[in-house]
Amino acid sequence: MKCILIKTALILVTLSIIISACHKKEKIVPVETITISASSAELTIGETLQLTATISPSTATDKTIGWNTSNASIATVSPTGLVNAVAEGSCSITVTCNGKTAMCMITVKKPVIPVSSIELDKTDIKMYVGDDETLTATVKPDDASDKTVIWASSKPAIAIVDNDGKIKAIADGIATITASCGGKTASCKVTVKILTYEESYFTIKGLESGTLKWNVENVEFSLDRKNWKTWTGSYVFQKDDAIMFRGNNDSYDMKTIESTGKINVEGNILSLLYGSEFIGKTSLKTTSSELKNQFRELFRYNNNLISAENLILLAADTEGCYSGAFANCQNLTKAPKFPVIKLEQYCYTSMFNGCEKLATNPYLPVEDVPYAAYNGMYAGCASITSATILGKTYGYYACNFMFKGCSKLKEITCLNEITTYARFQWWVEDIPATGTFIKSKNFEGWETGVDGIPEGWTVKNAD
Repeated sequence: MKCILIKTALILVTLSIIISACHKKEKIVPVETITISASSAELTIGETLQLTATISPSTATDKTIGWNTSNASIATVSPTGLVNAVAEGSCSITVTCNGKTAMCMITVKKPVIPVSSIELDKTDIKMYVGDDETLTATVKPDDASDKTVIWASSKPAIAIVDNDGKIKAIADGIATITASCGGKTASCKVTVKILTYEESYFTIKGLESGTLKWNVENVEFSLDRKNWKTWTGSYVFQKDDAIMFRGNNDSYDMKTIESTGKINVEGNILSLLYGSEFIGKTSLKTTSSELKNQFRELFRYNNNLISAENLILLAADTEGCYSGAFANCQNLTKAPKFPVIKLEQYCYTSMFNGCEKLATNPYLPVEDVPYAAYNGMYAGCASITSATILGKTYGYYACNFMFKGCSKLKEITCLNEITTYARFQWWVEDIPATGTFIKSKNFEGWETGVDGIPEGWTVKNAD
């Protein structure tokens, strides 16, 4: 009986242990959520970040966690959540625990490399109104994090600059263009001038579309004074095109410019002789050898030439240099400027012969007029109404036929102070019967008629 009781007690104890164990299994606490200490982060290459995970509830039975990266080439993560930035880019770091996850987005950037210096390719430039010029900025080091350049002008009324460093010259004056990057600056002095015709290349301007023909070699042309091309004999131009020329030929004798569209001519003719080095030149004598007829018949018979008003002829010191240059340009209304005071013989012979619409002759300041210099210069210019010639001495045949056929000429000023013999032959033939002749008060030896003072004209002394 006693053995039975003992056995029964043992069985009861065992059952109690089993029941107790079962009750313990039923008390497992699951993981409800897991969070991470940062949902996103930015790192530079080489930096580290310690992430931590928080499990809820804190009494969860199993809080074993695991860390993973979506791209180990960008960022790695250790078993303890230590993130190491490896290379530029983005990836995600994930922590897991019993099926629950949390994620942190990692953005890895290159280390910030500051700008050490900025330099401009030009520090002092000269421009003309309307020109443009582009500056180039060099930022150091080459791998600086932010190489964005900010451009500014000290005087936008004189010169403006865009975001690419392109300068536009607006008005006469001086401005400073500044380039800034990363706290560093560099500047360029910009001097803007108004371009005078004396400083301008010999230029043909299109008043309408057409074709320009000119049979010359060793000449270049440009539409912007910067980009030059070899002239090949012709060019199709549009309205408002300004075709600039430069050359290094000694002469353009009988090389006539033709055009099928209306044009004007302007600028300094010396750019055809001296190329880009023409500014400041005052002679047609490019060599020591004897030169003559350098621009003879340059535009002869070009009935599409309308104005040469802004063409500057700074020199006339070779024989026959402009003889016939504009002869029979029947639609030419305005002549070039003649500022020179020293001439060579035959220089303007027949220069405007037959220019029926030329309304005024240019101011002729030369006091010593050489042999045949003005011979036939304005013959047949039926629209000229007045003429002023300031020469005091004249070589033989200097003014022969000068105004022959000027059918509207009503006033002549001529300050000759020597004999008229063989110097003014037929110079006023076929002009109006009445008009005013203004002469030097120091000379009374004028003949009357076609070789002197027109018969029937009123004579006055110059002041």
